[in-house]
Amino acid sequence: MSNDGTEYRPRRAALPSDEESAPAESPSEKPASARRGWTDDAQSTPADEPASADAGKHPGPGFTRDPGTRTTPEQSATDATRAAAKPGAEETRPRADEKRPGLVARNWPAAPSRSAEQPAAQQADQPAERPANPFAPTEPAKKRPNPLDRVRRRSKEEPEQTPVGRRAAEPSKRGFDKRNTMALSVAAISALCIIAVLVSYALWSLNRRTEQTGPVGQGVSATPGPVLAQSSLLTDGQAKSIDPSRTWSQSLTEQGVNDSSPGAACIGPQPTGQPGPAITLLRQLKASGDDKTAALHRADAYASPEEAAQMFNFRSTEIGGCVGSPLYVEKGFQITGVGNQAVGVRLVLQDRVNEYHSIVLVRTGRVLNILDVVRMGQPADIDSMVKALSQAVNRQCGPAVGLCTAPSTSVNLTIPPPGGDQPGFLASGDIPRVTQGVGQWRGNAPGSRVTIQDGTNCEAIDFATVSGASTRQQRTYLLRNDPAAPPEFGIDEIMLQMENPKSANELVDKISNNIKGCEQRTLTAKVQKQAPLLTPAQGTEVKGAWYVVTQKLDQTRTQKYRVGIFSAGQKVIYLRANPSDTFDFSDEAWIGVNLRAGERSTQIR
Repeated sequence: MSNDGTEYRPRRAALPSDEESAPAESPSEKPASARRGWTDDAQSTPADEPASADAGKHPGPGFTRDPGTRTTPEQSATDATRAAAKPGAEETRPRADEKRPGLVARNWPAAPSRSAEQPAAQQADQPAERPANPFAPTEPAKKRPNPLDRVRRRSKEEPEQTPVGRRAAEPSKRGFDKRNTMALSVAAISALCIIAVLVSYALWSLNRRTEQTGPVGQGVSATPGPVLAQSSLLTDGQAKSIDPSRTWSQSLTEQGVNDSSPGAACIGPQPTGQPGPAITLLRQLKASGDDKTAALHRADAYASPEEAAQMFNFRSTEIGGCVGSPLYVEKGFQITGVGNQAVGVRLVLQDRVNEYHSIVLVRTGRVLNILDVVRMGQPADIDSMVKALSQAVNRQCGPAVGLCTAPSTSVNLTIPPPGGDQPGFLASGDIPRVTQGVGQWRGNAPGSRVTIQDGTNCEAIDFATVSGASTRQQRTYLLRNDPAAPPEFGIDEIMLQMENPKSANELVDKISNNIKGCEQRTLTAKVQKQAPLLTPAQGTEVKGAWYVVTQKLDQTRTQKYRVGIFSAGQKVIYLRANPSDTFDFSDEAWIGVNLRAGERSTQIR
């Protein structure tokens, strides 16, 4: 910094009046003083620390300030009194109405404007308006006097006296020059350190960006433009990837959703407590043919990738359980290589001619895609749907700051996503209809009290008191809206938490042996069918057996039961249904219910 008094280093607050004669200090050595008349500056943030996020958002009530004012009227009055009391003040400080080029006195602001109707005393007490952002660039500040000028004036007015013990010919050493040299050295070293840090950060950022922008699907940078537009949706040309043998055409494109908007299967309206999308686009496409093949593509853009990920989990739970819907969750699909997250399910509305809904969820950055392809009689191919939707994802991933489609993608059959209102238990969508076209399953809340106890009277064990179980729960599912169903037709599910997988397997084997030997123990029971259950589920083996047992109630009446007993890790699951000779699950359907119950139990600890 030059010492000719022509440059001024702006300060955020005026020095206190009792420090007028002190030399200026480096901001790194002393934090800026609080501004007079500003109550919230009493605990102001140091100059080298960032301001809090709320500093520029909520200014205090009534804080107003003239932009050019750096001291309060009271401070100006105090300075004027000192100038009058100090000899030589008229020569060393300019008057308020005097303009001297090249020398601007510190803390001598222009008089604040005052309306004719407002008394002077009132304006002196009124706080000035606080800027929205105190650290934002403002108008160029007035020049501050150079401390060297004051030293030169003082040396002219007060002749130097020879110190005691020092020769008159020896020049005196001024402490100011030494401090100034030290300050300049510290400033230079600090500047070099800052430059080194900035250069290092720039090189690190460049290297990191180069690493992230390698293969497609490994990360992209933001692309200018809107996050979602109509061009972000699936086109009729891209829909041919779903079924190339058909002619596709757009039948609807709209922004936003309302009560009359089409919706994907098992996807409900905006849920309470979940983030809402900033933009929603819908497009419906229809295909040629007589099986009513159609596709619905919905894209939701959220404020952040975190909100989009939260809604991805919520939507996957919806399609994984289909609570409150007659749709049956037939299969789940694991999808990799498309966007940040992807999952798929196959749903079926069981009727005389089944209506299949194949659904794929894909999230890329801030955007969540839902693609539902419906077809009568047979389902659409999930692999082909992923291929079609990946083309739309590649147009979204840039503006959404998400992953695009990788060079290779995969679709594998797996358990449906964790779904239902009670994780770990069967969801209502896990149980198929008995009569095609009618019926809907509902489950109650699980309870710790087990009421079915002996089950079919062949288990020879009381589930309510069996030893070795740390926890036990029971849930009941009832079939509604099926006129052909027997009264209170449903399924009971019991889940026991054992100490370890070994004790769980031992209990399953014991109950299975009791059921198999039931005919020898009781004359009223008959075991009509039995078959093993075995399937892997997320690395946990589901192992057990299912049975059909008939108990004779009296000379004319009998009661039929379908049961299943199996283990999954350290859990023991027992299922019991009460069908009749004319209203019953098929063997295939009952096996599916048992396996799904075991799979669901592995989705929680």
